[in-house]
Amino acid sequence: SGAAKIDVNSDPYGTLFVSYPGSGMRLTWQMTEGASGVQVGDDFFYSGKTINGLVKTQYPHPEGIWSYGKAMDQVILLIRNPRWNIPSYHTLIYELEYAHDYVTAYDNVFTAFSTRAPMDNWLKWRDYRFEDELNLWTWQIDFWMENGTRFWDDLDFERAGQYPFSYFDEVKKPWPLDNHCRNDLDCVPKAIISYERLKHPDTGASELRKIVDLIRFKKEMKTILANETMECVWNETLEHAPQNRNEDRDASGLFAEDYKFTVKQMELILARLTVTKH
Repeated sequence: SGAAKIDVNSDPYGTLFVSYPGSGMRLTWQMTEGASGVQVGDDFFYSGKTINGLVKTQYPHPEGIWSYGKAMDQVILLIRNPRWNIPSYHTLIYELEYAHDYVTAYDNVFTAFSTRAPMDNWLKWRDYRFEDELNLWTWQIDFWMENGTRFWDDLDFERAGQYPFSYFDEVKKPWPLDNHCRNDLDCVPKAIISYERLKHPDTGASELRKIVDLIRFKKEMKTILANETMECVWNETLEHAPQNRNEDRDASGLFAEDYKFTVKQMELILARLTVTKH
C-alpha cells in the first residue's frame, strides 16, 4: 500500500480500530493507510505488520485477542448493519476453513476476500449460529460503548460461551467490566464509523475525515494528509488498493444479496437495531 511501519520503540500514540468481524475493517484500514501513510497492524499479526500506532482488532468477539497491552491510547469503533455484517463474517470464516487454530487461519488469510460460501454452508451456519451471533454483534457495541461491559465468564478465556461456560444473562445486568478497560485503556470510542457511510460516494470522504481528525498531530503520525485531500484518497483507495475486499468476492458467482435471513430472523434483527440505536 506504500504505507510505512512505525518503529515500535518510538512509543507512538496508539489508536485501536475495533469491530465485529466482517464489518468492513479491510476497507477502513485501506482508507486509513491511504490518508495517513502509516501501516495498520493486526492483533493476530496475520497482516505481517507488528503492533504499532494503528491497530485493528475484533476483541472481545472470540475472533479477536488483546495482544497490545497498554500500548493503545484511543478507540475508534466501526459498525455495520447486521443484515450484511453477519453473512460477511460467515463468508470470511468459510474462506479460512472455519479455522480454530492460528496455522490454518494464517495459511488461508492471504486468499481471503476472493470467494463466497456455498449456499448450503450459509443456511446451516445461519440457523445454528444466528442467535449467538446477533447477540455478539450487539455485545460488541455495548462492550466498547459502556467502557468494557463483559458478557463472558472470567474463566471462559476464549469468550466462546460454550460448555461448561455460558454467556451472561441479560436479566442479571449490570455485568462486570473487563480488566483491560479498567487498567489498560479508556475503552469508550472517540469516534463511531459507519461502514455503510464510509463506502458510499456521497459520505465516504467525510467519514474518513472523522478517522483522520483523531490521529492527526498524534505522536509519530507525521504523514497525515490534509482534510481537503480526503475525496481523492477515498477514490484512489477504491480504485487502486492492491488487497481484495468484500466486493471482490462477487466474481465467484454468488452475490451478497443472495445470502438471506428468514422473515423471523429479519424481525429479530430489526428489533435489535431499534434497541441498540436507543
